[in-house]
Amino acid sequence: MARRTMDAVEAANYLHYSVRTLYNKCSRREIPHYKVGCSILFYEDELEEFIEAGKVCTNADFARLADMKLLELDMKSRLRRVG
Repeated sequence: MARRTMDAVEAANYLHYSVRTLYNKCSRREIPHYKVGCSILFYEDELEEFIEAGKVCTNADFARLADMKLLELDMKSRLRRVG
């Protein structure tokens, strides 16, 4: 399956940024992009990852992470007692 590419205007619209903000983020290397000649191109899947990386965790997310960590610590403790 071919990856979908976007030019700067499409990427800015996709991310709800102005084109100027997008160019500024590119110049600061904050967003993944590719230079082809004088053009800047973006892969849609990389923009999705960029969006996901900025996710703010909810209280429920933190509770799940805490529960997983407690289970992990409990299993390690039990394994030490057995081994």
